[in-house]
Amino acid sequence: MSGTQEYCCTIYLKSLETLIKCFLKFRFVFIPLLLGGCDPESKPERINSSPIAKFNISTDLPEIGIPITFDGSSSSDSEGYVTEYQWIFENEDSQMGVSIKHIFTKTGRQTVSLVVTDDGGLSDTSSQDLFLSLAILAEYPLSITSPSGLSLSYDKQSLWTVSDKPGGGVYNIDFEGHLIKSLDYSGADLEGVASATDGGSLWIVEEFLGTIIQIDTAGIVLRSVELSGVRDGGGLEGVTVNPNNGDILLLKEKDPGIFLRLNDQLEVLLYKQIAFANDFSGMDYDASQDILWIISDQDKILIKYKIGDGVIDEYPFRINKAEGLAVFPDKNILFIVSDDAKRLYRLTLP
Repeated sequence: MSGTQEYCCTIYLKSLETLIKCFLKFRFVFIPLLLGGCDPESKPERINSSPIAKFNISTDLPEIGIPITFDGSSSSDSEGYVTEYQWIFENEDSQMGVSIKHIFTKTGRQTVSLVVTDDGGLSDTSSQDLFLSLAILAEYPLSITSPSGLSLSYDKQSLWTVSDKPGGGVYNIDFEGHLIKSLDYSGADLEGVASATDGGSLWIVEEFLGTIIQIDTAGIVLRSVELSGVRDGGGLEGVTVNPNNGDILLLKEKDPGIFLRLNDQLEVLLYKQIAFANDFSGMDYDASQDILWIISDQDKILIKYKIGDGVIDEYPFRINKAEGLAVFPDKNILFIVSDDAKRLYRLTLP
């Protein structure tokens, strides 16, 4: 090859290399030109992808009746922007907005979903399950060791409770847990208390003795009876009175759970095994609805129960070692006493 030919080949190769580099750099210009030209004013078409729905909840322990904030501002759209936020609640009306407040009216597990839509019309959904419990409106410390059992006083001005420790007594407290007085009575293992229909006495139960006892408000024993078939497994736990007929209603805790109904002469009218909870730790009669309210310590639920019909509904709560309850339908209030925490809790009666 002559020098001239070699020179020409070198120039050609360098030009080809330059052309390839330019093509790679400006291919978005060359390709449209090769295909018939392009409009210099046109822009590449934007590819729209779905937005991403995300949301935060203002509490880890949601309760009914308490406003809860749902915030969807963490949702995003990579090519545009989110134009719509729709919140969907089970069996309730949906709400719109980036951030909203919602009040639940039913306890238990519920699913909340956020649907976000972007400016291109595409959407995405994010869901979270919530477990809603009864709302604790207030809680008060108690000076009583191992409180167990609770009852509204006959005049509805205070509460009665007992201590289940050996030698424990019977105590009258106000609605904020302050001690009003204690009775001169020493129990072996007291587990329940109820105001009698005569207005001047109380019914108390001794768990391991399997005994129901009537005492006056000075602590003097008026009468008692030992019941059969209530000492195996868990013993007697709850006692309440039906003011309409004077019947005394009792609960055996578990293994098996037993529901008993006695008349005013302490004769057993009903002895029935029950198994709708793992244990039964307290009970109160609601004359306004002719029903029983029962609590289970292990299951942490409040049970609405109709004698003859069975369980009507269940309401979870977040109180440990709930050992007694008292309902105040006139005020729509429920009181629960905790053994471990030595506290009195006030809740809204569902």
